[in-house]
Amino acid sequence: MMKVFGMRLPVVFIFVILALAVLITFNQLYHRFYVEKQMVSVLTGLSGVEQVDSYKEGQTTVYTVSLAKDVNVQALFYAINRKTGSRITQNTRIELVDKRDAATDSLWGKIQFPVFQALAQGDFSTMAEGVEALTAVHDSADIEILIDHQYLFIRVSIGEAYRYEILQRTGFQQEGPLVITRGGQA
Repeated sequence: MMKVFGMRLPVVFIFVILALAVLITFNQLYHRFYVEKQMVSVLTGLSGVEQVDSYKEGQTTVYTVSLAKDVNVQALFYAINRKTGSRITQNTRIELVDKRDAATDSLWGKIQFPVFQALAQGDFSTMAEGVEALTAVHDSADIEILIDHQYLFIRVSIGEAYRYEILQRTGFQQEGPLVITRGGQA
């Protein structure tokens, strides 16, 4: 039987396999109990965040951040970028979860045209007029639109339901973590 370092070859193979298994397990435990827990703790500590969960989607770690109703989504978006920037890898995604329903979806559908027209043309005054005209029929609707040099932040709320949208303005590259919005249960 062949020997390596004075040991039989099958013993060497078993030792190498066990060493690899220990290293992979240590890496997964480190990621799960140190990296993910710290990220959840940082996100949970931000103002306007109700709950944070994390899960794996293939190689990507997804953090779902449930938002409160009247949060300043612009301030929260930039706080997430500041607080998590050094912890973000290309295998990380942050999803902001709102509590949308059919009414907020319907209203969002109506205001999409002036919003996307403004993003394409840069005429945000016309967008404001178009949004006001379309929402005048909804007495209980509240729409907040915040604009900065790179993004358009929109909150649509009717009653207890609310929807957040973060839209990137044309000509700018994504900075910071990939943050998307999606609906939850109203």
